[in-house]
Amino acid sequence: MSLQFALIVLLWTVGASALALLALVWHRGHARRKPWLALLALASALYAFGYGLELAGSTVDWVFATYRIQHLAIAFAPTILLLIAADLGELPRLASPRVLALASAISVATIAVVYTNPLHELFHVDARMDTSGPLALVTFDTGPWYVGFHVYVALVLVTANVAFLRAWWRAAPQSRQRAQTSTVALASLLPWLGSLVYVFGILPLPIDTTPIALVFTCFLIYRGVTHHALADVSPIARDLVFERMHDPVLVLDTDGRVVDHNEAAGALLADGAAQWLGRTPHEVLGRDVTEIAPPDGGGDTVVDAAPLEIGGRTFDTRLAQLRDRGGRSLGRALVLRDVTDHAQALTMLAHLASTDELTGISNRRHFLGLTGRVLERAHRDGQPTSLIIFDLDSFKQVNDSHGHLVGDALLRAVAASVAGNLRPTDLLGRYGGEEFAVCLPETGAADAFAAAERLRVAVRATTSIHDAQAVSVSASVGVSTTDPHHDDDLEALLQRADAAQYEAKRRGGNAVVAAPPPADTSTLAAAALD
Repeated sequence: MSLQFALIVLLWTVGASALALLALVWHRGHARRKPWLALLALASALYAFGYGLELAGSTVDWVFATYRIQHLAIAFAPTILLLIAADLGELPRLASPRVLALASAISVATIAVVYTNPLHELFHVDARMDTSGPLALVTFDTGPWYVGFHVYVALVLVTANVAFLRAWWRAAPQSRQRAQTSTVALASLLPWLGSLVYVFGILPLPIDTTPIALVFTCFLIYRGVTHHALADVSPIARDLVFERMHDPVLVLDTDGRVVDHNEAAGALLADGAAQWLGRTPHEVLGRDVTEIAPPDGGGDTVVDAAPLEIGGRTFDTRLAQLRDRGGRSLGRALVLRDVTDHAQALTMLAHLASTDELTGISNRRHFLGLTGRVLERAHRDGQPTSLIIFDLDSFKQVNDSHGHLVGDALLRAVAASVAGNLRPTDLLGRYGGEEFAVCLPETGAADAFAAAERLRVAVRATTSIHDAQAVSVSASVGVSTTDPHHDDDLEALLQRADAAQYEAKRRGGNAVVAAPPPADTSTLAAAALD
């Protein structure tokens, strides 16, 4: 007996078991009082039979014909889940005629789209067979209806889980309702475990064990309704838990290698994620974001790694430890959350906090912060640093004579002109209203004085046109330089440059004045220019 034939027989046996459970539920009268039991049993049978037929084929047409059978179950899974939540969660409005009519309409429309997919490719796009393994499997890109349906399924799952949690919390500890809701959770854990077997590659072949687990889910739900068993909350089926997630997810084994991914991850990564199976996160993402994981031990942990840049988008990374009930590690799940809009907002806020709104250069606070770090590095490396402060002469007259709009335009022009005369390593900031400051790293007194003179000339040559008339100003420039024999701090350097600038202003403006070293405060070594 071939492996393919054995798997098909196994799946059809599962489907037959689900039908037997359906007959049992019907015989005991629960099909009328608990219709979702019968529907779940029927859906499990269709899923198992359809998957068995899928494994029997080797062409795209055959596989998609079996998808039509499987989606008779998958498409109505949200409606069944609403019935469960309405019954066990005591929220009858979830199963109101209007809600069920809408849910059923979506299910029917989904089936119609799946059945007519070759005409429009709204569900599956560019289907092709992968025969590289022992079984022929189909791969495809997702269409808009596929995405929309899974968004809808996600909303239904969240609603149902909230209903279960609400019912469990409100019920008495030993009540029938608490027993039923927790038993539903335990029963839904089985297909999830079957999904994990597939996700982590525990079996030697990539067989989806979810249909097999679903028959046990039906049985446990039946037992839970009649005998009040207890358990934990977990999703119902793999497709409704893993593939529905909007966030890209990579599943890592205990060796830190990718063993599975969801559709969102496949869409995000270049050329799809399938080619990255067996690779490390460093090979897939360009950086090992798992290095921040804590040592193995204790309970499940979720930690944050630094954001990633992929395809022009920014992603936060969440790394969850996956463990069994015995505490043994099963691997890890790496979840990527798109935070591009948030990151862009933070970048904009940072820009606004550090930039002068009028001129576009650094504001005073940001300039002083950067200059302080330059000084710290200069002291450590034994390199000189110079500071230039210049004030525009008679700028108030420009505003009074021509208006503030002309004055603002002139300030912008001066900032641009000065920036164009600086080195890439120099820092420029707006120090006050019409006052600017420049930090010159690794620059001695002589070179700083020459740079200040160039800036004075550049300012003098800058004009703003108003009523066909060129408006210009001059600048009074003060320069200070750190002294190797004194541990100058930023405040002292600023005070000396400011004093030199005032001296230039006192001498009539349009001048450069260099402050003397700290040891000589009696005079200012100055050069006044016309």
